Amino acid sequence: MWPYNPNILGEALALPPLPVSRDVPYHLLHLKQDSDIKSRPSNYSDIVFSSVDFENLEGIRSHAHCTGLYRRTHAQVGVSILDTKSLSASIPPQEAINSFNFVIGRSSSTHRRVEKKFLFGETQRIRLPGIVSSLEQLLDRDRNLVLVGHRIARDHTLLKVLGFDLETSVFGVLDTGDLAQYIFGGPKLRLRSLLTELKCPFDNLHCAGNDAHFALRALLLLAVQSYLGFDVDDVARDRLKMLQAIGLAPLPLPCLSTPIVAALAKEDKEDGIDKSTRAET
Repeated sequence: MWPYNPNILGEALALPPLPVSRDVPYHLLHLKQDSDIKSRPSNYSDIVFSSVDFENLEGIRSHAHCTGLYRRTHAQVGVSILDTKSLSASIPPQEAINSFNFVIGRSSSTHRRVEKKFLFGETQRIRLPGIVSSLEQLLDRDRNLVLVGHRIARDHTLLKVLGFDLETSVFGVLDTGDLAQYIFGGPKLRLRSLLTELKCPFDNLHCAGNDAHFALRALLLLAVQSYLGFDVDDVARDRLKMLQAIGLAPLPLPCLSTPIVAALAKEDKEDGIDKSTRAET
């Protein structure tokens, strides 16, 4: 078990320390001590929250080292990244979290189905042995990484099985399920129930890229929830409003294939509609 700092979430998000009564307990935030981290002026200001989610974990696990079974392995890997250095009121809330979705398997119908569900960009097809390299291309090992997930234990275990480096630059692990249970009490909530409780807009769960994205939104809204009922200064209040705006940002239109986009554009032209006026759903 790594030593921990009870105010890591607040410090990483540039919020004031929580009152002792709201300190997140030891077992929820498993974080390396400062001596294990690269020497920087402020470790907490250099944190990148990175959420990784898998669909069909067992399929990936059972074929992790069997490259010849690629055709019969259908799964997804989702990654979402929130760079705390980039958090600014000048950035549109919808652009604060960068999300990616990968599909494994050669079935074109599966790819199309997944592509329709992913809300935050295009879905890329990769081979099973390419999972770790795809993750490494997205994660900056020169920064302090905090891995985030909802009920993250199984995803964390699969990363180990795949040979993903969980030591270099990894500052710690956050489970939004555990954090939510501490803040709200009661049994652990499924991601759908937690997002509903937080009034976070969501759609198309069980798409890995979407789940990774919504885990980060939940993290921000849980941080905001932690400060409810406590007096904060104007700077912190504005910061909390910004984090809440990211968590509650409207969902984008689904990422549509070129033929569908072309068809929509044609309809708009015929109807005299400027595409920039399309309402978000």
